[in-house]
Order: sequence, then structure tokens, then C-alpha cells
Amino acid sequence: MIEFDLMCKKYGIIHQFTTPQWFQCNGMVEMMIKPLKSGLFIMASTNLDNWDFELPQILFGYRSGVQTNTKFSPFMVLTKRTLRFTCDNSLATFINVEKEKFTLEEMR
Repeated sequence: MIEFDLMCKKYGIIHQFTTPQWFQCNGMVEMMIKPLKSGLFIMASTNLDNWDFELPQILFGYRSGVQTNTKFSPFMVLTKRTLRFTCDNSLATFINVEKEKFTLEEMR
């Protein structure tokens, strides 16, 4: 625990404690959990035994979808590039890669 406290102090992190039963107090986490819960509910209702195999697809959908508050997908915010699918490889000659480079100012 001492190492964790030292790391928090080094990086200026303020560690706040909440009860596990009251996760609504952290709004950012709640906003992320809501679409994941609904996706898992839909997958589990049709596939009760293999819901854990469907989890990567649900996470991919969340990470590739454009968020309303940032106007970018979480993938684009983290990597500063657009997400490419395997079908895009056949179209690579038609895509100008220079257009996909974003500056940090454009993403704000």
C-alpha cells in the first residue's frame, strides 16, 4: 500500500474511496459501463453459455463507436488515428494516409 501511495503522490493522483455498492457516484465509469451492460445483456439473452467469448466483440463495438461527448471514438482518442478494418486493406491504394493524421488541436 505504501508503494501505491508513493505512486499517487508522484503523479499527482488523488485517490478517492467509494463503496462498491454505489458505483453511480463515478459518472465517467457509469457512462462506460452502461453500453457494455446492455451489450452483454443482449448477447447473454441469446448465448447464455458463451457470453464471455462475445465480450471482445462488445468491447470492439464500444471502442470503435463515436462518443457523443468527445465526437471521436475511444480508439481515435488513444491512438490519434482512424480505425481500419480488414476490408479497408483492399481499399488502401485509394486512401490518402496523410488525411488520417490528426493533430492534438484538431482532436480537442
